Amino acid sequence: MVRDIMLNLSRRWVMAQGVIGACLVTGSDKVSSGFGNGDCVLIDLDNHVFAVADGTERHPRSSRMLLERLREEIQSGGKPESIAEWNELLNTIYGAQEYHLKTTFSLVALSKTSSTGRAYIFNGGDSVVFMADNTSGGLFYMSKVNMNFAGRSKSAETVRIVEYDPENTRIVLATDGVQDLLRPFDERMSENIPPILGEHNPAIIPQVISHRIETTKSKLRGYDDIGVLVVDTAWLHSVDKKCIIMGGTTPNQESSYREILTGSCDDSLVHVSKPGNVDLYGGMTIL
Repeated sequence: MVRDIMLNLSRRWVMAQGVIGACLVTGSDKVSSGFGNGDCVLIDLDNHVFAVADGTERHPRSSRMLLERLREEIQSGGKPESIAEWNELLNTIYGAQEYHLKTTFSLVALSKTSSTGRAYIFNGGDSVVFMADNTSGGLFYMSKVNMNFAGRSKSAETVRIVEYDPENTRIVLATDGVQDLLRPFDERMSENIPPILGEHNPAIIPQVISHRIETTKSKLRGYDDIGVLVVDTAWLHSVDKKCIIMGGTTPNQESSYREILTGSCDDSLVHVSKPGNVDLYGGMTIL
C-alpha cells in the first residue's frame, strides 16, 4: 500500500500518515518587517534524503539555492553511498555557495542494508538533527552547533555515519526557530525527544506546532522562522516517491503568499499527484 502525501498549501504543511510531518512558519516579526522566510526544507522520498537550511534575513533565498543545488547534484550524479562520496558532493555544493549567501545546512540521508539502517549525517551551523528510539523517546544522536555555515566555509566538514533501527527510529531536522517553541515550556533536546516532537504521529506534528503558536503567543513573546521535518522510518518505504522543496522565499514571494491567504484560499488537504515540476504558492515546489 502506497501512503499518500498530503499538502495543506495555505499553512505550508506536508504530511504522510505515520511517516512524515513537515511545516514552515514565517517568524512573527518577519511579516510586519516585510522579510522573506529564510528557512527551507527538502523532502526527497525518491532517494530518502532529507535536509533543512536557514538563510539570513538579507538573503533568505540562499537556503533554497543550496538545497536545490543538492537535489540537482543527486539527480545528475546519483545518490552517494559512502562517506567519501558524500564529502565530495557536499564540498561541491559548499564551494559553489557565494560568501554573501550564508546559510545553515543539515542533512540526513538514509541507506538500508539487510536489517541495519545507516544514516549519513551532516550539520553546519545552528540548525539541529537528532534521532530517537521511537518507543522510549531516548535520543541516540544529536548534532552540535558549529560555525560551518555554507557560504562562509568553502568546504564541508566530514559526514558521519550513524546506525539506526529502521523499524523503530524517529528523525527530526529543524531550524533554530524551533527552540523558541520549546524554551517557554522548558522542553529541551538532551536525553529525550521533546514532547511536542515526540508524542504524536508525524502527520499531525505540523498541526501541533501551529496550535502551540496560536494558543501560547503570550509565552512565546515572538518567534523566529520555523522549519521542521519529522520522519518515522518504519513505513518510509511505503510513501509515494516525490520530492518537495519548501521555503527560502523572497520578501516579494512572502508578500504574494500573504495576499493569497487574505483572499479565498483553500485550507483543505490536497494529494501530491501531479507529475513533473509544479511550483505552488508559499515557496512550495513539487519536483
